[in-house]
Amino acid sequence: MEYPDVLSRFESVKMSGTDKAVCKCPCHDDRKASLSIDKSGDKILFHCFAGCKTEDILVKVGLTFADISNSTDQQKGYLEKLEAQKGETVSAVYKYTDESGHYLYEKIRFHDKDMTIGVYDQQKEAFSFGLQGRNRTLFHLPSLIDVISKGSRVFYVEGEKDVLTLEKLGFAATTAGSVNDWKPEYAPYFKGADVVILPDNDEPGLTLASKVYKDLEGTAAKILIVKTSSAPKGDVTDYIEEGHTKEDLLRLIDETEAAVSSQNQDKNGCSLEMTTMETAEEKSPEWLITDYIPKRSITAIAGDGGSGKTTVWCEIAASISSGKPSFLVKNLVPESFQSGEGQRVLFFSAEDSFEYTLRRRLRKNGANLSNIFSIDISDDRFQHIRFDSDFLEKLVEKYRPALLIFDPLQAFVPPNIKMGDRNAMRTCMRPLIGLGEKYDCSSLIVVHSNKQSGLWGRKRIADSADIWDISRSVLMVGETKEKGIRYISHEKCNYGALGDTVLFSLDNEKVTFREYTDRKDKDFVTEFDYTVRQAPQREEAIEFILDFLKDGEKEVAELDATANAMNISKNALKNAKAFLRKNQKIEDRSEGYGKNKVFFISLTG
Repeated sequence: MEYPDVLSRFESVKMSGTDKAVCKCPCHDDRKASLSIDKSGDKILFHCFAGCKTEDILVKVGLTFADISNSTDQQKGYLEKLEAQKGETVSAVYKYTDESGHYLYEKIRFHDKDMTIGVYDQQKEAFSFGLQGRNRTLFHLPSLIDVISKGSRVFYVEGEKDVLTLEKLGFAATTAGSVNDWKPEYAPYFKGADVVILPDNDEPGLTLASKVYKDLEGTAAKILIVKTSSAPKGDVTDYIEEGHTKEDLLRLIDETEAAVSSQNQDKNGCSLEMTTMETAEEKSPEWLITDYIPKRSITAIAGDGGSGKTTVWCEIAASISSGKPSFLVKNLVPESFQSGEGQRVLFFSAEDSFEYTLRRRLRKNGANLSNIFSIDISDDRFQHIRFDSDFLEKLVEKYRPALLIFDPLQAFVPPNIKMGDRNAMRTCMRPLIGLGEKYDCSSLIVVHSNKQSGLWGRKRIADSADIWDISRSVLMVGETKEKGIRYISHEKCNYGALGDTVLFSLDNEKVTFREYTDRKDKDFVTEFDYTVRQAPQREEAIEFILDFLKDGEKEVAELDATANAMNISKNALKNAKAFLRKNQKIEDRSEGYGKNKVFFISLTG
């Protein structure tokens, strides 16, 4: 490359002589021009006074050492040989590198627009046709990666000439080459990028643009196809040569974006774009505490007053803050805790004070107190902490906790919410899901259980069934018949099998693991209530049937099998069906005859 072309890749260039320049170094936060670029004969020399390596500087601006050698006599020789073979002069040489800026291959364009691809070996001073076993890649790949990492816009075009045109305008651009060179495996390079595709004005160019658009969907954050030159086969280089400016191109992009936006919105401004399952990313569940508390989701922990809920969440907070395993999983340490440094926890308690209760319990359970943050209930700001408040989001954005704790849930419900109304709590708590996804944090909500006897599982959650529905994991805390021994029963999990029930004790306000058991909340509750008989069992079966059929008609055999798997007795299920039929809540029908006859059941209406 010529000396001025090299200088064009850098910012704030000032000439201090014909062949001397200083500019800002792209490899560090350069507030003053600390990089010198001098031309010495056929060589271009770099020196960063901050100590940055020349190779790293070249990678940042998409150059290689071959670019700054200004072509040796041997290199000129191989180009002259190619010209002699072709009978045409070389018009451009486009060098391709890997992600680190190491030379891979080059494309040589002749004046007749024919293209040759090959590899020049500097040591052997020889040019070989073809890729020599090397994989194709994107043009100016290092600078593409750098620009996307900074959140800047990137252009995709059909040819290398257009890339250079856009770079001269100060834009970042790339290409795979001609219309047939794009590959879907290039898409991951554009993850999270703002991509503008500038197609050639012909059928192959527009087809390529559509293909690139489709391959980038679900990977790039934003994709826009913008047509530039209206000339037959016109491209962005033609558009600029027609007299358009950088500002014209930016205006054209804005106008196209506005037009596309208006075509893809309803009258309320909501986008009509949807995600296909073909492009949707499959993810495996991630755990804050393996099997018990999922990441980025809501976990509910419920129990009667005095059952130990507060001390339990203090132990959980202590484990997250210190990077040590929780008593729930004994010695199983999540991968994210391997460093042992712990993560931040934000808690808000409307029932206990820092001074008299919480700091002591956190300390006794091994918390790293410097990783735990809160606002005391006596602070005037506490009233602004609500699930849907901007204040809460600002706190999460600033402190970036791994875990949010609310004790009890009722204290953080907006005043306009009636907890008994169906779907009211679901709407109220939905912002916690958004915070989880946006800031990579989990929520633990502490709720009270019902005082009624003979209830377990879903019905043990006080005030609203929505709390059970929106929680991805539910833990019930209670006391066993054995003095001093308590339990945590895992009653719901949307991401896998239920964890074992944990038996524990509270020893001087410290949680001590005792053992695992396969008994559940129902087993412990019924131990204390010998009046549990047919009615509560039938009520549980009625609730199961209504919930099972809420999505539509099901086969009776499927319903019966699921009830059996949930330990609902045949007699309780039979009584529940009879009650619902009598009250015209369900209806039955059948299809087929004899052995092929199938029975169906559904909700009425």
